Amino acid sequence: PNNNPFQNSYVWSWGHRNPQGLVLVNGILYSSEHGPATDDELNIIFKGRNYGWPQVNGYCDKPAEVQFCKDSNVVEPILSMTPQRTYAVCGIDYYNNNLIPEFKHSILVTCLKDAKLVVAKLNSEGNTVIEELTYFANSFGRLRDVCVSPDGRIFIATSNRDGRGNPRPIDDRIIEIKPKTSTINFKNENGKIFNILTNPTFGPVKFLIDFLPEEFKLKITDLNGNNIRDLSSISNNVNQIIWDGLNNEGISVPSGIYFLTLNTKKEKFTLKFILMQ
Repeated sequence: PNNNPFQNSYVWSWGHRNPQGLVLVNGILYSSEHGPATDDELNIIFKGRNYGWPQVNGYCDKPAEVQFCKDSNVVEPILSMTPQRTYAVCGIDYYNNNLIPEFKHSILVTCLKDAKLVVAKLNSEGNTVIEELTYFANSFGRLRDVCVSPDGRIFIATSNRDGRGNPRPIDDRIIEIKPKTSTINFKNENGKIFNILTNPTFGPVKFLIDFLPEEFKLKITDLNGNNIRDLSSISNNVNQIIWDGLNNEGISVPSGIYFLTLNTKKEKFTLKFILMQ
């Protein structure tokens, strides 16, 4: 491009070690990159600026780095995981939707080594991280990338089959992040609700069913339609049902995708959910 800082050069900025994620927000270009062992970074990329590598890791906070940063006009990261924190930051995206208000005006950062999602909340100008929140640590394994849809839905991709993770039968996969109060709802003609409290769910699964009739059949099935657990013997005056994750033989089932099916004389409801054991 003709407006690159150096004539006949593709270089826009330099001094980067191992860039991973890139997102452009309101004219501000954010980048995540790996440090050599610690000092992972979240940067704002400016035209024709030096970001320090290999003389600088993370902030300009060591004696030798301070002088080099001054002489070379080095740009410091807006967030550095230093010195004991090593996240192995990866893909990033920007979030500013009301669907999950706690995440508004934040850079979402997936992490490989720490296997978590970091929500880096920004100040109003977008040039400073004012709070760092952590979610899903070691819940899904290594997180490779994150994507935000126009309507505020968030999707994260795992990376457990790259030789460094510990893959489970359901890996690798794409997971949608939903607000804790958001559930999958089915309503009958009287407006009664059939839902699951959280999805994915860990350990015992809690279902809300507040319209059980006198006669019904309730069961858990797997992706192949196999009957995993018959729950029809529960009382019809309860509105919360807890499945302990065991099959009809009392054996714990593996993590995976399951279905809760409710059959009444007039209606049939099916709820898909993910169980993490």
